[in-house]
Amino acid sequence: MDSIKQYSGSAYDRISMLVIEDDEDDYYRLNMLLKKDTRREYSLTHCLDLSSACEELNRKNFDVVLLDLGLGITTGIDTLLQLKKFSFDVPVIILTGSNDEAMGEQAVIEGAADYIPKGEANTSLLSRTIVYTIERHHLIQTLRNQALTDSLTELPNRAALFQRMQEIIDSSERKHTTFAAVMLDLDDFKAVNDNFGHQAGDDLLKCVAKRLSAELRKTDIAARLAGDEFVLIYTHLRDKREIVDVVQAKIDKISVPVELTVDGTQQLLDICISAGIAIWEEGLTANKLLFRADNAMYASKKEGKRDNCSRVKLYRE
Repeated sequence: MDSIKQYSGSAYDRISMLVIEDDEDDYYRLNMLLKKDTRREYSLTHCLDLSSACEELNRKNFDVVLLDLGLGITTGIDTLLQLKKFSFDVPVIILTGSNDEAMGEQAVIEGAADYIPKGEANTSLLSRTIVYTIERHHLIQTLRNQALTDSLTELPNRAALFQRMQEIIDSSERKHTTFAAVMLDLDDFKAVNDNFGHQAGDDLLKCVAKRLSAELRKTDIAARLAGDEFVLIYTHLRDKREIVDVVQAKIDKISVPVELTVDGTQQLLDICISAGIAIWEEGLTANKLLFRADNAMYASKKEGKRDNCSRVKLYRE
C-alpha cells in the first residue's frame, strides 16, 4: 500500500483508493501523478487482478476504485461486469486506452461512475474526477437512504421492507432456509391522537420504533409499514416452535408504559400491541407472507381486547 501524504482544507483531503491495474508501469505513472496533488492525501492499495481486489474490498472500506479494463484474463466491459458481480458499494472509475472513448462510455452505461483515458491522465484530471465521483456517490447514497427511510421513526419504510424481503426470499430459496414475518399494530392508537394530540401520537410511534429496533441481530429487520403498523423480520429461523416465545418477549419489552410530555405535563401512556406471525414457505411472495401475518395479527387483536393485554398469534391455515 502506498500512502501519498499531502495537506488540504477540502472535505475530501484523505482518500482511500483501490487501484486494479496489472501494468506496473501504468500504476507507477498514476502514483506519481497523484503525488503531485498538494491538496489531498491518497492511500493507495494496488491489486493486479480481480481475485485479490475482491479480497481487499472484503477486508477494507475504500472511497473509490480505479479499474483497468484489460487485466489479461478479463478484458473490456467483461472486467467491469465481473467486478460488479460481487456487489461492492464503491464507485468505480475506469482506466481506458487513449482511443477507447466508446469503451469508456459503455462502461458508464454498465454502472461505472466515470472513465479516464490513460493517455490523457494528469494530476488535475485525476483529482477532479476522483473527488466528483466520491461526491456523487455520497449524494446518491443520501437520496437512496431518504427514499427508503421513514421520516418520523427513521426505520426502513414500506419500500425498503419489500426490497429487503425479496432479497431474503431469494436467499431462502437458494439455501432452503426459512424466516418469519411479524405484523405488529398498536391497539387504540387513534385514542392517543384524539385525547393527547398528534404530537403525543408521533412521540409514541418513535418510542415504539426505538424499542422495536433494539437488540435485533444485524440480519433481522424492524420497519414501519404505515400508520401504527410495524413489521419485524426474523431471519435464519431454526426452530419454528420458539418464534412465538421470542416475539412475545419482544412485545412485552415494547409494551412497558411510556412517559410523554403533553402540554407541558408528564403523561404515562400504556402500550398494548397485537402481533401476528407468519412463517415463510417456498412459493410465498412478500405480499402473501405479510397478508398471513396480518390475518394472525387481527386474530390476536380480538383476543387482546378481551384480555386488555398484548398478544401474539401464529398464522395457521
